[in-house]
Amino acid sequence: AAKLMVDGNYEIGGITPLGAAYPVLNDRKVNTVEALAGKRIASFDYDKAQAVMIQRIGAQPISADITNFSTKFNNGAVDMIAAPTLAYKPLELYKGIGKNGAITRFPIMILTYQVVLNKTKFPDGFGEKSREYWSSQFDRSMQLIKQADASIPPATWMELSSENSYKYTLMLRESRIDIAQKGLYDKRGLKVIKKIRCNVNPADPECTTKSEEDWK
Repeated sequence: AAKLMVDGNYEIGGITPLGAAYPVLNDRKVNTVEALAGKRIASFDYDKAQAVMIQRIGAQPISADITNFSTKFNNGAVDMIAAPTLAYKPLELYKGIGKNGAITRFPIMILTYQVVLNKTKFPDGFGEKSREYWSSQFDRSMQLIKQADASIPPATWMELSSENSYKYTLMLRESRIDIAQKGLYDKRGLKVIKKIRCNVNPADPECTTKSEEDWK
């Protein structure tokens, strides 16, 4: 996939996981897809796909960025954010969660930290060597994520029923397809990720669908 790591003068120098992003809510009564309708959800300005997904479920996207999304949640300007467990303590998300909120144990995104290089400033082959280094740090990153997961107070987690988990999964799938058709997602990337999901869980209903097969 090395050729996919370069776009003009820019090259991905490394990717490392930051963990799953979970719905972080100020009200644990919002435990279904339907209950999200009308809720204010932080949407990063640079990620147009987020706004599309939020609007699909009838919620209201509220403009935010990495510097203020947690503050907007903590002061009540938004009802929900998507955040990894690594953010819980540093961003003091427990303030926004309060006594009535929760973190839903259902990953809706996978976050990564990405190093982007101006390849004209580095010798040939540097990008590949950099990616190899970051790849070697994968297990270390996963250990930090597992520690962060374990640091969340048990009572803060909220479990979804199997019915609502299915509804969330279906909503996310339909949203991905819609967003890809709008040109906001790379269809090749979605095909690869679907293959991985269906390798892990071949019984999932999406694995019998053909929606992505004709994508180039």
